[in-house]
Amino acid sequence: MSTTAEAAVRKDAEEEVTYEDQQRINKFGGLTTKLHQLEAAHDDKRKDIARIQNAIAELLMLEQEKVMYHMGEAFVEVDTTTAQEMLEKEEARFTVDAEQIAQETAKIKATLTELKASLYAKFGRAAINLEED
Repeated sequence: MSTTAEAAVRKDAEEEVTYEDQQRINKFGGLTTKLHQLEAAHDDKRKDIARIQNAIAELLMLEQEKVMYHMGEAFVEVDTTTAQEMLEKEEARFTVDAEQIAQETAKIKATLTELKASLYAKFGRAAINLEED
């Protein structure tokens, strides 16, 4: 074994996991779970927005003056103009929600990148696996 390889092996053997290291590892795991949940929520919001846009398009093609609008657990008869306005407000609300989720996702990804860099710097890629399979 060369002296550089021996030094690397000795360094790996001597590297201890401190309380702070364990906290960073735990934080990384928790944030990864939260990231997956947020990505699923963002996908759901995008699907809701698409459904609302389809409903608005359908309303524009209807020749009826009144439609049944789903509110909570009931259907209420409203005129098409009111239904369209309500759908547009709902679309705006879902869009804001999706944007907030995207911003939170970006923050988490940045934090994960920082944690990954610091953990890999200390332990090396061979000693710790932070990549998803």
